[in-house]
Formats: sequence, C-alpha cells, structure tokens
Amino acid sequence: MAFIGLKRLGVGQFYLVNIRDRAGNLFRSDRTYRMRVPSGVPVSQYWSVTMYDGNDHTFIRRATKFSVSSQTPGVKVNDDGSLDVYFGPKEIPGLESNFIATGASDTFELMFRFYGVGPEVMSKEWELDDVDLIDVDESGTS
Repeated sequence: MAFIGLKRLGVGQFYLVNIRDRAGNLFRSDRTYRMRVPSGVPVSQYWSVTMYDGNDHTFIRRATKFSVSSQTPGVKVNDDGSLDVYFGPKEIPGLESNFIATGASDTFELMFRFYGVGPEVMSKEWELDDVDLIDVDESGTS
C-alpha cells in the first residue's frame, strides 16, 4: 500500500505500508524480521519506519519504542551504507538502536515514511526491498 500527501516532490511525505514478509506471510510478533534500507534514500529531510499493531492499527501496548529513522541516535549503518532495522520479541544485543520490539501484539504492520520524498521513489530508481524473516538464537544472534 502507498499514500502520498503532497503537491510537489521533495516537499511533502510519501508512505509505504507493509503487512507481509518476502514469502508473503503476515508479520508475526513471535518471529524476528530484518528490513534492509538501501543507502541513498532519496529524501530532503529524513526517513523513518514505524511499527503498528496489525489488529487495530495503533501503537503496540506496553511498547516503549515505535520507530527507527535516519535520525535515530546511535543507529548502526552497514559498510555499504545500507541500514538494517530489526523487529521481534527480543532485542538483538549490540543492535538496540536498530531494533523495535513487537511487544504485546499478535501481528504487526510497518509504515515506511519518506519526508521530502525525491523523484527516484516515484520512478522506482530507488526501491525498498522486502522484509526478511530471520532466525535468531537465544543469545540474540542470527
């Protein structure tokens, strides 16, 4: 799903909503996922990804963190400039800034926002990849 609320590119915002992983399965709160945000997100301001409860489209109860953005303090960037955002029931040690806990929900949805969206999003020169289900062991490593 997509939503846009602007008259001119580079000024307003553009939203992408996702409820399924790469395999087409609904996001489950008892599993761990990774969203890889490619480098060079075409925005004049910033980008963010926010998690919502998949049943009622609200913030997840008892959660203390709802989003990660290009402005999140301490966020870890990969060597190639991409950034991984993780979603799951248990934080991954060392990646707390890049992690959003699924909390008291059964399923969840993600909204990726572009603030000051560039034309590369509309022309699909820059694309956000599908979200991957990953296996994480008890120590928090995949």
